[in-house]
Amino acid sequence: MRIYSIMIAFIVFSLYINAQTNLENTNDDLAPPLNTALTNNINENIIIITPITNYNINPLAKIVNTNSGLFIDFSVLGKYNPVNLGFDFKIFYRFKMIKSENPIFKGNHLDIGIENIFRAGYNMIGAYAKVVPFIFMELDVKSYYNISYNGLDSGYIGLNDKNEDTSPSFIEETKGGNASGYFLSIAPTFKVIFNENIEIANRTEINFLSQGTYPYYFNRNNHVVHAKNDIEILNEISILTYITPIKVGPSYSILYVKGTDILTQSVDLNLDFDKYFLSNRLKLYFYLKAGFYIVKPYYANSTFISAFLGVQYQIL
Repeated sequence: MRIYSIMIAFIVFSLYINAQTNLENTNDDLAPPLNTALTNNINENIIIITPITNYNINPLAKIVNTNSGLFIDFSVLGKYNPVNLGFDFKIFYRFKMIKSENPIFKGNHLDIGIENIFRAGYNMIGAYAKVVPFIFMELDVKSYYNISYNGLDSGYIGLNDKNEDTSPSFIEETKGGNASGYFLSIAPTFKVIFNENIEIANRTEINFLSQGTYPYYFNRNNHVVHAKNDIEILNEISILTYITPIKVGPSYSILYVKGTDILTQSVDLNLDFDKYFLSNRLKLYFYLKAGFYIVKPYYANSTFISAFLGVQYQIL
C-alpha cells in the first residue's frame, strides 16, 4: 500500500506544479471579454485531466525521427548491485507506417533490425522489431541466440537443484563455463496521459529462456535461478512527468520466474533524457534507474543503480 500511496502522491504533486505554472503564465495585462474572463477564472482553479484523445500539445509525445531510413545505435551500460558492464549495438530500418494528421498516430513507426547485447559472461545476438502504431501503445518482439562464456569469471553456472547456493560471494568465487541457448521476448506497453505532462505506463514483458544442459542455471541477466527451459514475466508500472528535455518519476517492478517459483519486487526512480541534433538525424540519450529491492534472493532491502549512455544516427 505504501508503494501506491507514493505513486498517488507523485501524481498529485505533478498536477499541483503544473497548475501553479499555468497560474504564473497567466497574462494579467489583457482584458478579455466577460465570458472569456469568467471561463479563464474557472479554469485557473481547476486541474484539467486531458483525455487520451487530446494530444494537440502533448510534450510527452517525445520527438522521434520517424522518417523511413537506416539507423545505427550504440550504447554502454553500467550496473551496481549486482555489478555488470557491457554494451549494445544494433542496426535497424525504420518505416513510417501511417501518414496521418490525426494526433493518435503521432510518432508511429516500425523498426526491424539486428542487435548484439554484450555483457560480462554472456552475449546475445539476434533480431528484433519495435512497433509503435499509436501514441499510447508500443510492442517489442525479440529473438536472440544466447552464448554464455567465461569472461571475467562470469560464465555459465549450471545447477542440479534450484535451492543451491547462489549468494553473491559464491557467484564471485565460481568460475563459470560455456553454454548456449535462446531468448525470446514479447513486451507490450500501454500509456495514459494526464494533464499533458504526466504519463502512466504499464509494460508487461514475457520471456522464454533456455540455456545449457543442467536442470537449472544462474541467470546473470537478472541474478536469479532459472530452470533449463523457463518462462519469466516482468511487469512494470511507471509514473513519469515531463521536465524538458527529460522524463522523471517512480516505478514499481515485479518479476516472476515460473520454473523456480521466484518472485522479485522493486521500487525505482527513473530518469530518461533524449536530445536530437543535425535535423533529428543524431540522437544522444541517457537512461538512469536507481531503486530498492523489496523482495529478491540475497538482495532484499538493498539498493541498486543502472545507467545507459548511447548515441543513435540515421545513416540513410
